[in-house]
Amino acid sequence: MAKLDFGTNIITEEESASQYTSHIYNPLGVARTYGVVLVFEDEVQKKLQIHFEIDIFCINKTDDDYFEIEIFKHQIYINEKKPDILIDELSERCGKVIYPLNLKVNKQAKVLNIVNQHTIIERWEREKENIKQLYNSKEVSLLVNNMDSIIYDKKKLTDLILQRDWFITLFFSPIYTSSVKSKTRKELKFPIIPYAPGVSYAIENKIIEHPNKKGDIIFNQKGLCIDHRSEKDILRGNQISFEKTKRPVKGEIAIKHQLYKNSLLIDAITGVCNLNFPSGKSKKISIEIYNLKNKTPQSSAQKKAAIEKTKEENEKSLPKKKKKFSFFFGK
Repeated sequence: MAKLDFGTNIITEEESASQYTSHIYNPLGVARTYGVVLVFEDEVQKKLQIHFEIDIFCINKTDDDYFEIEIFKHQIYINEKKPDILIDELSERCGKVIYPLNLKVNKQAKVLNIVNQHTIIERWEREKENIKQLYNSKEVSLLVNNMDSIIYDKKKLTDLILQRDWFITLFFSPIYTSSVKSKTRKELKFPIIPYAPGVSYAIENKIIEHPNKKGDIIFNQKGLCIDHRSEKDILRGNQISFEKTKRPVKGEIAIKHQLYKNSLLIDAITGVCNLNFPSGKSKKISIEIYNLKNKTPQSSAQKKAAIEKTKEENEKSLPKKKKKFSFFFGK
């Protein structure tokens, strides 16, 4: 499988003993496009590659120092092709209604809530009717009902977006604090099992200077799986373990965030996460996220303004209708 190259060479292993304090996360005015590549593997080495582009905008800063971030996800490709299997097509159509997604974020880049659930609901109601008209099967009805249970429930919607999406999990990872030492430890969850609760890892965070790019820093996250659930419970998506006897699940994770030192805005994220089960089954995901510097995206407000402007210009360019002559009125 061809590996997508977004034209960014990022990290070599050379460390500095420097410590960084008083980091300020300031995304105001940011408009970026990121290329995302996710490669999934299992115990039989079967690979599935998903890639897409995603736009990030900071569209507002409130008086109490919160930011509103807008996210827009472009076409998803599976093994470098558009989804062509029915269930994949339907899943993509359902997923599209979530975007544009607006999030409220604090100064540590922690997502506090979803701002635009009402517009997501409106988009889903329109798309749901389209799906019902085009498809009629038990599987489709099940998918629609499942989406209903998520879209209308803010807690479920928030959980789906913030805890089960690799890009959002990593892009808004808790790596920002007002005072950061060179090493910290914490427990984090990562969505290595699709459509299931995240798996717990004990993480050691370490900040180093980028050896090749002056002014950039690298935030390393390395850790081991400490999830106490059994293999069956993890694979079934159970929040707690129901089995009385269970053998431990093992796993490792290594993630690198490359950031601009002054603003702590993300330039690239790369890493690998895996799980090894007692039965011999395994899960592995490789992540590549790069800032596509040659692209300048437009927010939904900018797109709307551009459409309105084009519409006005087209109306002005239309030839004016000639007045018809009337023998009775002379005009």
